[in-house]
Amino acid sequence: MTAEFADRRGKRGRHQETYSPTFRNVYRERLAAGAEVLCRRTISFSILLVRLTRRNLISDSSQPILRRLPSIYRDTLMQKHGPWQIVQSHQIFKDAWLEVRQDDVIRPDGAPGTHDVVFLKPGVSVLAVDDENRVYLTDEFHYGVGRNTIEVVSGGREPDETPFAAARRELEEELGIVAEDWIELGSFDPFTTMICAPAVMFLARRLQFGESRPEGTENIRCVTLAFDEALAMVMDGRITHGPSCVVILKAARLLERPE
Repeated sequence: MTAEFADRRGKRGRHQETYSPTFRNVYRERLAAGAEVLCRRTISFSILLVRLTRRNLISDSSQPILRRLPSIYRDTLMQKHGPWQIVQSHQIFKDAWLEVRQDDVIRPDGAPGTHDVVFLKPGVSVLAVDDENRVYLTDEFHYGVGRNTIEVVSGGREPDETPFAAARRELEEELGIVAEDWIELGSFDPFTTMICAPAVMFLARRLQFGESRPEGTENIRCVTLAFDEALAMVMDGRITHGPSCVVILKAARLLERPE
């Protein structure tokens, strides 16, 4: 070992020994600050990749990059929705009865995608049963399915209206019936993947009959049946309306119990 080499090694050793605790702390703080900047840029880049991919401005080759991003980056700037992440939402259509929304999302597997949701006005469904165990249903042409269907009284609920108030109003408007006894039978979701349309179900008893007040879009015929016949129509498929089927089955279970 030459004297010059030994002197250099000695200088390096003496230089390393001069690192103070203060210097180390400053060094760590700068490393942490740099890591934070890197994280922020990574998040921004991931959002940009999602948006460009959904608009076909870049190829799907970005998807493996998105899958490898730590979830903490995606969670920071996106709305968590169960195992999904919503990047942004677009209102496609809205009127008094429904809204259609399309979301740009990160799927549970980490790939970008879209998901559409239809929001319908919340509703109510009412099964009216008299003291003789007869039920009062509606027979009406329904535009969506293009045919007449037999159903319980059903309708939409106004934004400032409680489910109970809406149920009383609909029963009186459609069939002219006022009930003294009411039992709430829970809520019903017709299709949970893409449609949000909750309906609250009621059993109405101790009935009084008056004049109906249907709306201009309604042409309703009242159908009076024995409860057992209505139950049979649910079981054999003559009644197909989802909330009607559920409320009739629930009421049957409730009414078979002793008072």
